[in-house]
Amino acid sequence: MIESVYLNLEDDVAKIVARVKKAHGDKVVLVCPKRCQLFSDSINLRLLKKQTDLLGKKIAILTMDEKGQMFAKEAGFTLKFLPKAQGVKGFSDIRIAGKKATPVSALQEESTADKILDSFKGGLSAVADKIIFQEKSEHASLQGVQPEKLKKQEAVKFEMTENVFPKEIHSKLTEKKIKEKKSGQRALVGLVALSILLVLTVVFVILPSATVNVHPKTEPVTRDLEISAGGGVSQADASRLVLPATLVDEVLESSKKFQSQGKKEVGNKATGFIKIYNFTGQPINLKQGTTVISVGDKSYNLNFDIVLHPTTQYVNEQTKEVDQGTLGEPYEIIALEGGESYNLPEGTRMEITNQVFGSRPQLLYARTQTAIVGGTSRYLAIISEEDVLSAEEELVKELLQNLNSKLSSRNLILVEGAYQKEVISFETDKVPGTESPSFTASIKITIKGLAINNQQMQKLVTDRITQTLSAGKRLESPDWNLANIRVKNLNLETGLVSFLVHFEAKSASEVNLEQIKPELVGKSLGQVNEILESRPEIERIDVNLTPIWQKNFPWLSSKIKLILSDN
Repeated sequence: MIESVYLNLEDDVAKIVARVKKAHGDKVVLVCPKRCQLFSDSINLRLLKKQTDLLGKKIAILTMDEKGQMFAKEAGFTLKFLPKAQGVKGFSDIRIAGKKATPVSALQEESTADKILDSFKGGLSAVADKIIFQEKSEHASLQGVQPEKLKKQEAVKFEMTENVFPKEIHSKLTEKKIKEKKSGQRALVGLVALSILLVLTVVFVILPSATVNVHPKTEPVTRDLEISAGGGVSQADASRLVLPATLVDEVLESSKKFQSQGKKEVGNKATGFIKIYNFTGQPINLKQGTTVISVGDKSYNLNFDIVLHPTTQYVNEQTKEVDQGTLGEPYEIIALEGGESYNLPEGTRMEITNQVFGSRPQLLYARTQTAIVGGTSRYLAIISEEDVLSAEEELVKELLQNLNSKLSSRNLILVEGAYQKEVISFETDKVPGTESPSFTASIKITIKGLAINNQQMQKLVTDRITQTLSAGKRLESPDWNLANIRVKNLNLETGLVSFLVHFEAKSASEVNLEQIKPELVGKSLGQVNEILESRPEIERIDVNLTPIWQKNFPWLSSKIKLILSDN
């Protein structure tokens, strides 16, 4: 059974496919009106054919639109036509002939001329009658006749002959004025229509423009390459992964002033009194020179030796309450160094370490009897060992940077690890531990290595990866900051160095923008999205139409700008 589906003017491909899908039969005839949206472009018919074939429907097109018939036939649709209707004959072959205009003969023209002449004669007669009327008025007034009656009688005659031109000439002049008026109106209408056409051309043809950012489909590319470089290589070869290297042998020296970062605290030392808790079970001796009392990283010394300090007893063994009378006298201590950080509050527990007894905090410890106070902070800058080592590293780093800057003028670079350095001499004007805010360091080194051309390295890696890409793919602009290059082996005697290169980038599908542009002319935004996103090489698009009211793409391909963007 063949089912007919009647389309509307605005139905697009998606709506038509949905209606065809709802049809019960396998054979469907699409009845399309003239100038419907389906016939706006041949690609619509091709898309419709593809979709209906996937549905398993046999579609035929019935339309009176000649352009639509041509597009449908090109897309592969079967065309249907209405049966031709027979003309109905009338009951009689007699036809009423219309009146034909009879041309004016030369004789009629002469008759018209005679009438014009007679009209002039009548006008002259009227003038003469007026003169006669005036004479008769004067004569009547002498005879007692009222001139008003005579005037009324003669007035009729004058009115009859007042028009100088006959009716034929008067009507022709009137027609001429009407024609001139209509001609002026037509000119005005034409000017308005031309202005409207010009405005529409500017608004819908010249002003519209479209910019499409096309994002191709991409895939991550990760490669680990081993590249060799040597002085005997003449040119870079991506297939063999080799490139030339240049021997560098330089003696460099530098001197620079550095600020001391070491500090020495020289403030006042804190002092106070402590009580010692001795649970060893026997009196104990603590000498000033061999005993250290500490809290955290802060150390204190006794002001004098302690001899036979008594043992500490509990008031109650169960509660561990200490008998204060067995603690003995308080002892004065002093901080090992000056500084505010050595000040402590009253009651702070302190650990005792002795060279003989060692450290047994459960049996021997102290608590501050009074607050430890009097410590003040004041620092002096000193040259530390770290300052000297840091100065040497910084001087070597600066010399290498200066050497690479010099090599960059020849497009060369000395990669970290592709050289050997030897310090010939390094010295400072002040030794470590000296109290000084600054010092001067001098160094002299030898740098020997193999430098490579950085551009050649990048091109070699890019060419090698491009060789391994599949057809229709291209390597996007790589970010060399993500590349990791390190030296695997360096042999200065043979003049060879090998690098391990870890490279990460993206490969993108190739897109022919010039081939795509003609397909977008005059299309709606939905059609453009359907055309471009149906291509396997395109991931997504960003469309910008101007002016803002524009809904369709321009009719001029020159107003469409396609940009291939990297993701």
